[in-house]
Amino acid sequence: MQEYPYSISFPMEYPSNPYATIYENVYSYREENRMSLSITFIGTDGIVMATDSRLVVQQGEFSRHRDNEQKLWKIEDNYGLTCVDNHSGYANFLREEFISIVSAMKKKSGAKTINIREMVKMMSLFLKGQFAPYAEMMSDTILKGSGYTMEFVLAGYMGKNPKVFKLSSQATKYPFSETIIVDWCPSGISSIANYWMEKLRNCIYEYSDNKVIPREDVETLKKIAVIIIDETSQVFSDYVGGAIQVAIIKPDMAELFKVDESVIANSGIRQITSGNMLLDQIKRLKI
Repeated sequence: MQEYPYSISFPMEYPSNPYATIYENVYSYREENRMSLSITFIGTDGIVMATDSRLVVQQGEFSRHRDNEQKLWKIEDNYGLTCVDNHSGYANFLREEFISIVSAMKKKSGAKTINIREMVKMMSLFLKGQFAPYAEMMSDTILKGSGYTMEFVLAGYMGKNPKVFKLSSQATKYPFSETIIVDWCPSGISSIANYWMEKLRNCIYEYSDNKVIPREDVETLKKIAVIIIDETSQVFSDYVGGAIQVAIIKPDMAELFKVDESVIANSGIRQITSGNMLLDQIKRLKI
């Protein structure tokens, strides 16, 4: 299979007013996710990505929400991409621009696909270049002081090896430097996810000799992801809700589908404190 030759240079050139397109065509109605939640797991037989569907629209002092916002996409045949961002209009603009560049470069080179490592390198450079004038306009506080966050998670396979990369505007070194994920990855409102994973982490992953070995398959991890997002929506309903979008990614395919919200109502599992007992009950759920 021919791989894409990495030969694109960034940052990209900007028009005389680099903010006009963003604000006039995309950001004028100020759609806000107010963080939301996405979660990604690496399993024994694939990768699970999941997110909610709620979008909060801010209009002056008033806000409303809708529950049909797409936040999870299939890229290529077997890559998944999710985004969590305070302002989804701008994030979607960047995503669409990046996919257009990928398509154009593939067409120009004649490549059938792009190696995921090269794709994340391209995406990192693209986001750095595009985000720079936006951050300059909003001042440096947008990066570290105001809590503003834009995070992309790209997942897929290199051969038979699962790969997950996180690119965040809050990255420690500089915006959108890629972080390699070896087990699981939350983005957005992650306090509930962290609480559940304190119980489950050592049940679903083995950590030894600087290696991480998954213990559970995508079917179990899908249930865990759905439960965490559903639980988060119970606590942070102003930000997280709607149908849960799920992607199952394997070496040769990526499948996207949706799960109805409130799937674990009255299940009683939130009262279980033992990780092994909790995992056993989760496996019994029909999701």
